[in-house]
Formats: sequence, C-alpha cells, structure tokens
Amino acid sequence: MLDALPIFDRLQDSYEPVSDIEIRDFESAIGVTFPDDYRQFLLSFNGGYWKHQTHCRVRNPDLLVDVVYLKAAFGIIADERSETSGIWWNYETYLGRVRDDLIPIMNSNGDPLFMGTSPQDHGKIYVWDHTREGLGDNLYLISDSFTEFLLSLYPVTDEEFFVEKLPVFQAVERAVETDVREYLCDGGKVDCRNAKGQTLLMCAARSSWPKIVCLLLEHGSNPNAVDRDKLSPLYHAVSGQSNDSIKLLLSVGADSYFRDPKGRNLAQIARDSYYFRLQYTIEDFWQRQSTGGTL
Repeated sequence: MLDALPIFDRLQDSYEPVSDIEIRDFESAIGVTFPDDYRQFLLSFNGGYWKHQTHCRVRNPDLLVDVVYLKAAFGIIADERSETSGIWWNYETYLGRVRDDLIPIMNSNGDPLFMGTSPQDHGKIYVWDHTREGLGDNLYLISDSFTEFLLSLYPVTDEEFFVEKLPVFQAVERAVETDVREYLCDGGKVDCRNAKGQTLLMCAARSSWPKIVCLLLEHGSNPNAVDRDKLSPLYHAVSGQSNDSIKLLLSVGADSYFRDPKGRNLAQIARDSYYFRLQYTIEDFWQRQSTGGTL
C-alpha cells in the first residue's frame, strides 16, 4: 500500500476519517470522478499537513525554481472552522481562474497543486504558478498520475534545524525509529534528559514525530514530566505544532490544564501563536471531559 511509504510519516494532523460513500457524494456535488489511487489517499488521510520539508520536482519548468515544497493536503472537511483546508473551499476559490476540469488537491509554498479530471488529463498533477496568473499558461506538469506523484515525493534534511547533541536525542529529532527502538530494547532510560532537562518524549513532541511519541509512551515515558523551564511534553507538542502528538498525550493522561510560567493554559498558548487548530483540539477535549466523552 502506498500509504505505508516512509514519506507518509511526514503527512500528519489529518482530519476526521471519511467513507467511500462520502467521497462519492462529494464527487457528485462537484461533477467529477476521482482516480482510484486518489480516492484511497482520501480514505487514508483526508487532508493533513506535510512536515519536515517534503518536496517534489516540476517537469521541464519555465520557472526560476523547479522544486515544489508541499505544505498541506486538502481533504473533505466537515468542520467549518477548518473549511480553508478543504477541497470544496479551494475549488470555489479558483473557480473561473483555472480550467474547469482541474481540482485543487494540495497547497505548496504559495501555489496550489491541481489534479486533472478530464479524460485526456485524468489523474495528472500540476502546480499552478500564481505569479503568472493572467499572463498565459501558468500550469506546470508534475506527474502523469497521482501514484506517480506520491512516489516522486522526497524528504530534504536541513542540518541547521537540528539542535540535539546526544545520539539518542538526535535519533528522535530525525525520527530514526530503528535507532530509538534499539536504544530502548537495550535498556536505555526512556526518560533520560538532554542539556535543557528535556526528555525524549519532549524532543519527539517538539520535533513533530507522533510515531516516536507513540513509541516512547508505549515504553513508559512520563507524559507529565517537566523540563528545566517547567514545560511539559504537551507544551512542546503545542510549540511544535503537532496536533497528532497532542491527541496521543491527552489520550494517556497528560495534564490538559497545564499552565506555562506566564500562567497561560495550552489553548491560550496555541491561540497566541495562531495555531488555531491546536487550540480547538484542546478546547474540544475539555468539552468532552465535561460531558463524559472521550478523545
């Protein structure tokens, strides 16, 4: 299955799952038929955010830069608070500005990616150059199918974003799961700390690697530990903009009412940083707690 490719570790914070019936109803509303591989993608992810520099290349571009940096995948979104992350909202935004047979499926660094739906272009993926809108052809081919597009994605590792010095913390920061698992299986301390007093769990949450967060929690890492600055793993998940990590930590009893040294709760911290989706996740969790629901 394509969704098992390592590159999909970088597609995180998907919205609520959708069914095949919901996708077909959506297709009917727009008047298109999605390729099977793209339909499977929606069933697996329903949107989300590409983290840690995920790139693809444009074919024979008439562009200054031939690399596309992916930011978000649009989904079929039911929550009106997040409608700008949905295909429908973006479809209406570009209606009349692009060919009628093109459907927006993702966003890159300022330019949307479109999928062709006509018989001759069905499933082809293009990037739309907003700087050339109204100046002629501003669509550039990336791939002949959605599967080809997914297989063409590649990570870019930029050392300047890495800050950890200890080997196991470096493995967490880079999401080298085999090294982290080997460290734990060899008896390494799951709640060891770096020079800032941060645990491996804090590092994984801050670095937006929910798979590593899950692994560390399974090995007994403390979800309510605090570092030298009195900051918790949940705080680091908010600062790392990792909605998946927040959900994992809340599900194992992390203190959702944690306050930072300024007295702000987690929802306020998220709001102050304009991380509104994280704010909603925390506030929705409080609401479910008050009514006896679960995450």
